[in-house]
Amino acid sequence: MHIGMLGPCSPNLVLDLIDVDPSQLSGITPDAGIPVAELSRELIRRGHQVTIAALDSAISTSRTLVGPGFSLTIIPQRPAPRSRVRDFFRAERRHLSEVQQDATPDLVHAHWTYEYELAAQALPVPYVTTIHDVPLA
Repeated sequence: MHIGMLGPCSPNLVLDLIDVDPSQLSGITPDAGIPVAELSRELIRRGHQVTIAALDSAISTSRTLVGPGFSLTIIPQRPAPRSRVRDFFRAERRHLSEVQQDATPDLVHAHWTYEYELAAQALPVPYVTTIHDVPLA
């Protein structure tokens, strides 16, 4: 099964899944997205294909890193929270959805709400959302 994941995931956490020299990862936020990385690793271990789309405000252009049965696309996130909230993450949601649309997964698992879950809603495949926090609390 091909599973799409939407949520933070630093390449530093999935070095064993990608074919890349770690020195090529400069500028990417380290150690974000442990739940997404660990779940992806287990899904691959069980024979599934995983495509992750993640956001990072530390980069200016999208980067895709691949390995056997695995793909991680890191998409630039606008650095100013005010600009993201003003249009409710419109640019980020569009880019996240495009990555998954191109990958054609069987289903999508969004981690966290807002931009990740809203991007999943825009896809023509079943999705599930895991909420890791309660923003109003």
